[in-house]
Amino acid sequence: LEAAGLHDSADAPEEPAPTAPFVHAPAPPAAVGLARIVDTALFKTFLRTKPALIAPLCRVDNWCSAAHVRTLLEERAMFAELAALYRGKEMHAAALALLHEHHMPHEAVAYLQTLGARWLGLVLEHAHWVLRMDVLLGLQIFVADTGRVHELPREAVAADLEAFDRDVCRMY
Repeated sequence: LEAAGLHDSADAPEEPAPTAPFVHAPAPPAAVGLARIVDTALFKTFLRTKPALIAPLCRVDNWCSAAHVRTLLEERAMFAELAALYRGKEMHAAALALLHEHHMPHEAVAYLQTLGARWLGLVLEHAHWVLRMDVLLGLQIFVADTGRVHELPREAVAADLEAFDRDVCRMY
């Protein structure tokens, strides 16, 4: 990976341990290295020849080096694509921080609606900045009939919203 310039930078969010796509067993290290090289090369090829294919590649399971791809996407202000890449690698905190940093509340709401109860702490934490920007939009994180919103524990959401802002809690 080092020789191909695909090493992960120290300041990049940490990727979870790789598994083979569609298989829930750890992949052999040699296969992971080769897969990272191939997918990252494919990413670079798309970037130069067919940029419209970047978003679909980021949305599907892939072996791209998140740190390497992050730099290329940030240089081109392709933040939604970077958030999609992070989602596929379950790097949700990094994706939501990116959406917050670049003032993308609609994208954050859509992202948060897909996380469900397993990620409740992250949902509540990032809902606050969206609610500060737009209360009605932010409430959609908890009341929309989409994604995994129905999994969120209503009592925990109400308690968090009460602590955040009583008026928002009443609206909820």
